[in-house]
Amino acid sequence: MKKETLQSCCSDTSGFDLIVSALLFLFILLANCIELLTRPVGFITIMLGLICFKTYGRYYGSLINAKGILSTSWMVSIGLSLIRIHPDQIEWSLMTILCISVALPLFMFGYNTYFHFQQFHRRKYTTGSYSEIDSDAFRFVLLIWCLLVASGLGADCIYSKSLPVFGESQSAYMSFGMPYVHYLTVSCCFLPSLYFCYLKSAQLKISNDKSLFAFVSFCSIVPLLIVSRQLMLLELILFTMTYFIFGGKENLITLGKICALILGVLVLWTFLSSFRNQSTAYLASVFNLPLTTSKNEMSFWQLYLYISFNFDNFNYLISNLNQFSFGVNTAFPLLVLTASKSMVPSDLLSTSGLMLLPTFNTYPFITPAYRDFGLLGVVLYSFFIGYFSCCIEMKARTLNNPFIHLGYYLVLYSLAISFFVSEFAQPVFWIYVLLLFAADLLVRSVYRRNG
Repeated sequence: MKKETLQSCCSDTSGFDLIVSALLFLFILLANCIELLTRPVGFITIMLGLICFKTYGRYYGSLINAKGILSTSWMVSIGLSLIRIHPDQIEWSLMTILCISVALPLFMFGYNTYFHFQQFHRRKYTTGSYSEIDSDAFRFVLLIWCLLVASGLGADCIYSKSLPVFGESQSAYMSFGMPYVHYLTVSCCFLPSLYFCYLKSAQLKISNDKSLFAFVSFCSIVPLLIVSRQLMLLELILFTMTYFIFGGKENLITLGKICALILGVLVLWTFLSSFRNQSTAYLASVFNLPLTTSKNEMSFWQLYLYISFNFDNFNYLISNLNQFSFGVNTAFPLLVLTASKSMVPSDLLSTSGLMLLPTFNTYPFITPAYRDFGLLGVVLYSFFIGYFSCCIEMKARTLNNPFIHLGYYLVLYSLAISFFVSEFAQPVFWIYVLLLFAADLLVRSVYRRNG
């Protein structure tokens, strides 16, 4: 790790933040004004994103940091979208250009603002064990969590009368799960990472606690059983970050290892997709592609569209949105968790008529904010996400609490897929945060009681 303080790192990147933001706006504008420049500018934008990844990694002494991950994810996906190889991809409206362009600099501004309001002088990036907490208390909480996941999966199976991996319906994975209880099932994604933290904190090996290993192993395959590609991706990324950052091996992270991880994710993604019972002909029809598209070509198209087409969906939404929802979409998690969703007119939350392709319902992370307050919403939302990301990053980097670390990795994952969805506007994200917070409190409570 580098020895600079977090405060000085922030100061060093401020100028770079502005340059990157200005270049991004210029590239998007050029690509949408001069047709001949569209694809060249798209490739240049991708290269700029990769440069950002290396540059922020150098500033912060680690390739894993909030600014680097968001800027790279945002610009690479924008660059791919600007290449426009799908027949339904068209030039973006001026409002689309403004919203997509201001999101990154406002995130950076929010991130830097938290720095300036906090006094983190001379605090360095640190990693370590949960030494202040008794390992027995930690183990007890992990067992409870495993039981909750297993019970949730059982209730989901009874409620849905099937398990997606064995289902034959194309929508089996989408309709699977019991309301609210399913949140416990999908929280399985944290268990491999927390188990690793437990072993490291207690200085144990797997052979020292085979029963807990068996419980965690079963819970870790839940994403495969319910055919959830995104949950599988989250679990893998959380564990990888835990291994390197909490495990004190962050200096071993290289671009080569990151590329290997991405390749592994793609292989697993393709493997899980085969269990969704979606024929090539079906995918060709919903993606508006020729029916002669081969299976291999369809795998390419799925990957390309999942990364790039979200911005085109956003552009279509802007052109067809008739009214703002004034806070309803960004407050969606609160509406769901308080069971007050039914009190809100359904058309304010519905995406009906707002999708460029009938079944392609994914948008970049700024979409809920735009639906609520337009460009102003995008500005405020991006600032808040940047502020929040800096807050959790600083806490994780200066504390040795595994639950805070997992919260930090969850935020990084959310930033990495910001081109695809706003995790911050999903109920499950805040359920995850609450579960991590509750688990931390329970560990400390059991420890005090035993002590």
